This record gives sequence, C-alpha cells and structure tokens, in this order.
Amino acid sequence: MGNPRKIWVTAITALLALGTTAAAQETNLDDTTLFGINRQTGQLWRYDFADQNLAPIAKVRKSDGEILLGIDASAYFVDFQQIHAFWTDPNDNQIKMLHVDTETANAALDVVNLGTGTVHGAVSWTTDLAAPAEGEPQLKKWEIFALVKSGSAAGVAGGIYLNPSNDEGAQFTLKYMDAEGEEQTITRNDLHKNSDVNEDGVYWEGYCHYLRIQPHGNGDQNSLMINGEAYMVDNEEVYVIETPVEDAMFIRVQNDSLKNGKAMGLWWSDITLTTGTFQVGDAAPTPVAPTLSSKLMSIDTQTRELNTMMDLTLTRTYDGLATTDGATFYATSGNELYQLSPAGGTESLMGTMPHNQVLGLEFKDDALFGFELVNNKLAPINPSNGTSAGVPYNVSMTDLGTITFMPTEMAPAKPRVAFD
Repeated sequence: MGNPRKIWVTAITALLALGTTAAAQETNLDDTTLFGINRQTGQLWRYDFADQNLAPIAKVRKSDGEILLGIDASAYFVDFQQIHAFWTDPNDNQIKMLHVDTETANAALDVVNLGTGTVHGAVSWTTDLAAPAEGEPQLKKWEIFALVKSGSAAGVAGGIYLNPSNDEGAQFTLKYMDAEGEEQTITRNDLHKNSDVNEDGVYWEGYCHYLRIQPHGNGDQNSLMINGEAYMVDNEEVYVIETPVEDAMFIRVQNDSLKNGKAMGLWWSDITLTTGTFQVGDAAPTPVAPTLSSKLMSIDTQTRELNTMMDLTLTRTYDGLATTDGATFYATSGNELYQLSPAGGTESLMGTMPHNQVLGLEFKDDALFGFELVNNKLAPINPSNGTSAGVPYNVSMTDLGTITFMPTEMAPAKPRVAFD
C-alpha cells in the first residue's frame, strides 16, 4: 500500500477529441508545504503534507502592528522563503505589494503601488535572460503577474448643483430614515438663505434612500459617473435616484459660500450610491451598480516596472491566477474555469467546475489546485475542462483568498534557516 501518509492527487489530461482514454499523472505533495492567509483575520497558516500537520504562524502585520486584512492574492518564487502578497490599504485605497516572512508573518511594504482596486490573483514566473559568460551566473527576470480588479467605486457618484426651483414636480427632495426608523424629508424649502450649516457649509449628510433633483448652472458644473461611465446631466431634466433602505446611498448637501456661519451661496448635492436605480424624467428607471473589470498586469520585481498586458482586454472579473509557462494563464469566474492568453488576446472557457467560489489557484507540477470557499477544501481541478481531478482535501484552513505551495525544504525550520 506504500506510506499511508503520502497524498496522491490525480491530474487528468482529457484526450476525448482524439477518442482515447484519458491519461493520469500522479502528483506527490509529500515534499510540499502549503501556506494560506485567512482573508477575514489576516492569519497565516502552514500545512505540511508529509505529516499532515497544521500550524498557525501569526497574523500578517506591518512593523507598526497593523494587521492586514483582505489579502486575496500572493505569489512565490522557488528558492525563497518569503511570499509576495497584495493588499489594498484602506487609508488611501491603493494596492500595495508586501513581502511576508513565512516564519513570523511580518510584512514589509515594497515600493510597488498598483493604483486603486484589488488584486484577486497573482503568480510568479522567472525567465532566463541572455546566456552568461563562462563562469558568470545565469541572469533571470523575476516577474509577478497580477489580476487587478478595478472600476467605479459606486453605481452613481458625483456632484450636482441644485436648481432652486420650487416647482412641485422638479423640486429637490431627499428622503431618509431617522434613528427611530421614521421617514424624514428634506426639500428645497429647507435650504433657504441663511440656513444653519457647519464650518464646511454642510447642511445635512448621511444615508438616504430617495433623491429627486433638477440640475442648475452650466453643463461642466454637473457631471456624474453612472455604472462606471461619465454621465453629463441635462438641466432640463429631473433625475430620481432610489435605493432600498438597507442599501442606502450617501448624500452630502453643502453650500459653497458662507457669511457669518450662514449659507449664502449655491447648493450642491454630492452623491455616492452603490446599488439602486437612476431615472431620467418619465423614462423607465435604469439599474445602477458598481462596474468592475479585471486587467492583467506584470511586475518586474527587480526594476519595479509595471506593465498592463494590453493584448488582452478582459471582459469579466476573475479570481485566482496560475500558469505553467508564463504565457497562458488560468483563472476562475464564478464556477467557470478560463484560460487567458495575452499574446492571442483570448479568454477561453475551459469548462464548468463542480466547485463554486474557487480562489487562490496554484499549480504543483502539472496539477492545478484551488481553494474552494464554500466547503473550505483544497480542490484538484482538471485544467483542460474544469472537472474534478480528485477528492478535495481538507487542510483545516478556512476562508483563504490565496494559497502558496512551497517546497518543504525551503519552508522555515526551527532552528531557523537562512532567510532571503
């Protein structure tokens, strides 16, 4: 029977188009250590397949002690002990690259900043450069590919200069729920001259569920982002924005000129709505929601050069990222597995997986794995068609956005080995 501790995972290569029996390749994980980062708590876990041992390392944190949450992507270069992870800093909404020590979980910020958004998949790749002179070391390009989700932060966002008209059908109207759960209304009549405002000119700000507004002024004073696209409002139209109470939009009603603490200038309404409807005049309401897209970026870890792989314009958002050749990539969207080819500019559906919410894709040799969030299992996946390539394995970790396979000989030992 062999060593019962060994874990064998079958990776299936489909040859149905040729009418032949599928070939099987057994992948031994006995020489592998799995690292996973819990998305909600920041906890770094280690699982050694050889002895099926799970060990908590620590929570991923910066030098100032801040615990880093929401890490959904990481990449690992063989022969190193650190993990490159990606984290969106809530202080500025910028994506930061981290060097995570797999022995202590301490995280050091790299200088790489990928802009706004989140990274939901990453994978490393090394390429040999020109052949070295005799006796010289082989030079390599150390590259990380990252799937960046970005787009509008809201379904509706922007500011509108209010028409002071008191016409019943076009009058500014805002409805919100007070602390007692009663609906309250603010109209143009409440925004008369000399209204009490704070030092920034704000009359009211908070969450509301209904807004009716007619713009005023010239066109360049009034513009919105609707479903991720710039939208120029028309001063002749009345706009109604609504959302369920539980999904309330955030509104700030503000005056741009004060005198002795009183509002004397023009009134503006600043709007941020995640999900709801946007209605123009008597037209049917249009659903609005955040508009996200994925882009595939490359990061040279030596030069810190960033490149968007422009040959591939992604048409959907993806999770996870894995490759065996640095040219074609695998990613998931819902319960579907896709192959992405930047050179060919293609997104090819490989098949539907029996798992949903698969994150953290990773290859071990030619065997593809993903972490399936619903059941918190490490799932072997057939890369040729998305079907199961074996029984999902319980590694006793939960809510992992990213997984890292590291050769056990490179994983930190006690006493500690040299750290890169």
